[in-house]
Amino acid sequence: MRLEAAYNEDVINPSLGIELGGYGFYRNRRNKGVHDDLHVRTLLLETEGKSVLIYNADLLEVSEYVVSEVKRKVSKKLGIHESNIILTVTHTHSAPPTTRFRGLGEVSKEYVDFLIEKFVSSAEGIKEKSTEVRPFFSKSTLKGVSFNRVVKGGPVDSFVRVIQLKDSLNKPFVTMFNYSCHPVTVDVRTEYGFYVSADWPGVSMRVINKETGGFSVFLQGTCGDIDPVIAWKMRGFDACEEVGLKVAKSVLEAIDRLKEIKNYELEVRSKRISLPLQQITHEDLIKIISVHLKRVESLKPDIIMDVSNVLALIRFYRESMEELCERISKGLLPENIKRDIYLIKLGRASVLFVPGEVFVEIGLKIRERLQLDDLLIVGYTGAYAGYIPTPKEFDRYGYAAYMVPLMLGYPPYKKDIARVLIDECVKLLEIE
Repeated sequence: MRLEAAYNEDVINPSLGIELGGYGFYRNRRNKGVHDDLHVRTLLLETEGKSVLIYNADLLEVSEYVVSEVKRKVSKKLGIHESNIILTVTHTHSAPPTTRFRGLGEVSKEYVDFLIEKFVSSAEGIKEKSTEVRPFFSKSTLKGVSFNRVVKGGPVDSFVRVIQLKDSLNKPFVTMFNYSCHPVTVDVRTEYGFYVSADWPGVSMRVINKETGGFSVFLQGTCGDIDPVIAWKMRGFDACEEVGLKVAKSVLEAIDRLKEIKNYELEVRSKRISLPLQQITHEDLIKIISVHLKRVESLKPDIIMDVSNVLALIRFYRESMEELCERISKGLLPENIKRDIYLIKLGRASVLFVPGEVFVEIGLKIRERLQLDDLLIVGYTGAYAGYIPTPKEFDRYGYAAYMVPLMLGYPPYKKDIARVLIDECVKLLEIE
């Protein structure tokens, strides 16, 4: 079978002064400039009668509006079905938000419109750049770079997984690599936290591009509870370089052991799934706020970012409770959130795309259920869906289970949300 690929990329830096997202509440992180460029990378894969377009952007997330507009416009221009257009992000915390998060950065309509235009223009004419390629797979082990920030000594995914596409001259064309670790090496409490950056994934891609002579695409994994070991150490862009170089080195080690994927067909699957939400009451809200205010009293919040801004944290709780109380009273709480999952199969290698910030244990359980060695699991796909945590995160009233939904103005997910996602992913992969 003849597999063709085309690649394009564009710079998507925000204008000076547009606020950056993430890293704590009401920080007013209006950017002071660009340290390193943000990019949107566009990869087209085609065989006879089948096409899939993958976007990968140096962003914190993408909103429902961005996803729907990009899909609609690109589908119309390229003739690719919307279900075969996939948007993913690296989850850098040094880029502007596109989703409404309470207290985590103001959404700039100017930047959102600019992004949509860039995504669409990046795909225009991409088919003319197609070249024949052959797929290869490999993986390597990377330890000591990441840690589980939720559970001391908890699980991590220590593998870097690689799919490389080589051209007809046997030269690297595009290297896709998958690793699970938050891009939060820049400490927001330093002056560096006000500058635009792709964080450590940008460093990794820069190094891999230079070493291979081709292009690279970082596909973020299931890193909902995984941070770099050097995070929150009052460091700046030197920390980006340190982590990025280590990941790049691991990718290059994997490339040295590439094995060609033979006897393959390009297969693309997708499914819209329902992520169930709790139908909370006013009494439930009192319980939630009581637990979190007790943590504020003892100065032991879930995450270090909150310690430096307790007054902002209290403001966040007050505004969130007011909003949810009103929605409960008016019967306006949604029962679920609809999101898409995708699967790309290339022979023995598969890439599974899932929404949200998935806890690493969930990704490991998907692998365990499927017994697939050559599987890349990519988080942060499609419209932002918050965290997908384990049941124990609900038991401890954790940040991922209860605080992030408040940012989005939604009730928390049901406690079995991990099982729901795992089951849906397994069903998608087991379709014959």
